Amino acid sequence: MTILAQWRNRILPAIDTIKRAAGSTEDEFLRIGARMQEFYARSQENSGLASQLVVLLSDDDYHVLIDELKRITGEMGEYLEVSRLQNTEICSSLEQVMDLLETVSRPLAAFHKMDKTLRMLGISTKIESARLGELGNGFTTLALDVEKLSCLVREKTDCIRGQRELLVGLLVKHLKAGKESKLLQNEEARSMLNSATTSFDALVQLNASCSDCGELAGQVSSQVSSAIGEVVSSLQIHDMMRQQMEHVTEALELLVIDMDNSTATESEDVRFAAVAGQAGDVCELQVAQLRNAIEELNVSVNTIIDNLRAIGNQQSLLSGEVMNATGNKGASGNSFFTEFRTVLSGLGIVLRKCADTDRQFFATLGKVAGAINEISGFVSSIENISAEINLIALNAQIRAAHTGPEGVALGVLAEGIKSLSQDAVPQADALLQTLSGISELTDALVKKAESELTALGERLVGMEAEVDGIVTSIEHMNETVSRLLGDLVSGVDGLNADIAQLTSGITVHESVGNLARSAASGLEEVVNQARELVPATDEFHRNLLHMTASYTMQSERRIHEALARRHSGAAEGSVEEALESAESSGSEFGDNVDLF
Repeated sequence: MTILAQWRNRILPAIDTIKRAAGSTEDEFLRIGARMQEFYARSQENSGLASQLVVLLSDDDYHVLIDELKRITGEMGEYLEVSRLQNTEICSSLEQVMDLLETVSRPLAAFHKMDKTLRMLGISTKIESARLGELGNGFTTLALDVEKLSCLVREKTDCIRGQRELLVGLLVKHLKAGKESKLLQNEEARSMLNSATTSFDALVQLNASCSDCGELAGQVSSQVSSAIGEVVSSLQIHDMMRQQMEHVTEALELLVIDMDNSTATESEDVRFAAVAGQAGDVCELQVAQLRNAIEELNVSVNTIIDNLRAIGNQQSLLSGEVMNATGNKGASGNSFFTEFRTVLSGLGIVLRKCADTDRQFFATLGKVAGAINEISGFVSSIENISAEINLIALNAQIRAAHTGPEGVALGVLAEGIKSLSQDAVPQADALLQTLSGISELTDALVKKAESELTALGERLVGMEAEVDGIVTSIEHMNETVSRLLGDLVSGVDGLNADIAQLTSGITVHESVGNLARSAASGLEEVVNQARELVPATDEFHRNLLHMTASYTMQSERRIHEALARRHSGAAEGSVEEALESAESSGSEFGDNVDLF
């Protein structure tokens, strides 16, 4: 087999391989191109969702909500302060009542002494009446009356003492519980108010963050458009590569025809040298063109993959920034809206507890007033008993005077009874004065507390209604934010998944590269053998000048010129330099590009 036949057997399979490679890119590039409009629309939809979130958290309704929250929490703080002052005043008054109740002990001791003295006088009267016999009959009745009065004094004194002890126990219990409860409630409420104030800072920061997200959404939208443009531009490599490979196959087919038509043999130096030189020149040039086409395809496909992934990354960045701005940990996670709603709801509960404590204090004041009235009634009864004692003493004195000398002892007893009655009056007056002071204090406090509690209650009801309205607004906003975030996260995740699936399936540059390298390897063998027989000369440019008419891209011309310069020795150069020049050039396509 002649050398030309051997070359022919290498060139023809290379032509078939190159044609197969050129035709294998269209379906995959069309598949990629078909998804671009979809990806663009979906990325714009995601950016639109982010923009809706930004608008939602930065419009007038949002600012009105912030102002309402500041106002209502300010009113809650005022309510707590008024409630605290009222509580302090009531506690102070109740402590005064306890101090006054302590002074009740002295009159009670005097009444207890009166009881003992009356019993002793009653017994003495009975003894003296028995000694006198018939003369002392009237004094027996007197002794019985004294004994009855003694029992009444003891009974009323015990009632007063019992009421006082119950009252003191009630006051101690409510003062302790009220102070502790109020202290804890105020601390809890203050803590929640501080949390609310901190949340206001978060609200302001949210507004600023959302403004930044708004700018980011615009930037991402612009970057996505740019990336889509890069992908579409890179997809055009398909047509460039197809044309370049068509030119390669055309040149090789013409070479095969020339070789078939040649009758030169290896023994004919001049004619064979011309054919061998042509074969070397054509194959060397087409290998360079082929390698350039492979490199351009590889760069463009990698650009497509990188830009598609960049679209997904930019969408993820936007989604993440929006979630961070709104304080969300995920589409279904809690945001600061949820936390703020919890703070407000908890604050409302604490305020109601404060109101309950105030009502309990008010009820305690009512009980104090009722108990004081009962004690006053008992003291009045003792006053009446004192008057009766005085009357009995007067009757005893009269009887003793009528009895004569024998009634002297009874007269002394009667004088003692009268003296006891007189001593009881100032004690009862002092006790009544103390009780009157307590009554005045509690009555005034009850009236004031009732008025303030009514006002605070109405204010609390109004605040609760406003808080409910604000909480409802927050819930609606949170629902909208969560829904939009859910749609955004779902959209971004879905887009990224589809992009990942598409990019993982892009292997056209690898398969085409393998085919083209296989073809180039066969052609390089022809070049090597041809150059051994006929070295390259400066006739390269003139011999292949006719090919330049079929070039449609600047890179083809640059590669051609680079090889021509190298073989002519006019300037140092290489195919690699030509490729670099081709890659750095502008549009390669002219009017011969099929756009997707």
